[in-house]
Amino acid sequence: MAAKSTIAKRYARAFASMFSEPAKASLAQAELEALFRNFSAAKKFSEFLKSPAFDRAEKWSVLQEFLSKAQVSVETTKFLKVLLDSDRAGLLEDVVFEFKKVIMEQLGEAEAHIESAYALTESEVATIQINLEKTVGKKLRLIVETNPELIAGLRVNVDGKTFDGTLASHLHRMQRQLSQADA
Repeated sequence: MAAKSTIAKRYARAFASMFSEPAKASLAQAELEALFRNFSAAKKFSEFLKSPAFDRAEKWSVLQEFLSKAQVSVETTKFLKVLLDSDRAGLLEDVVFEFKKVIMEQLGEAEAHIESAYALTESEVATIQINLEKTVGKKLRLIVETNPELIAGLRVNVDGKTFDGTLASHLHRMQRQLSQADA
């Protein structure tokens, strides 16, 4: 699994190096993510791309037709051809994930996953974003989810760091402290 990730990172970095303008790199990122969603939704198409029963020319012919209908950029089309030619179409999901990380890093951005015990208002989300951006020193793209199991509070994950201000975590800490005091 680690080798697969390493290979995906190399392809993602190579693709990212094609773009001198952040706007074009962001467009390519959006294209790759949309294509991956479409390929995943069309399970048979995804299996077709990975199948050894079809040669590269057949796969490229079908993929090229799909890409032209989807009006995908020349850069993304060339990149997908490289993946197909090097028999790496099966790594598309990992490459898309790594490419997103590379582009966000270049833009000084990060993704923040916020779990809240209740639905947050727009103003609460804006306040949280401002404070988080000050804390981590990056512009953040927020993904906000509601998780009633948290009881109250927020859990935020940014760049592999978790900020846990949930009532559930506070109760768990108190329980540990009480059990240690009893021992």
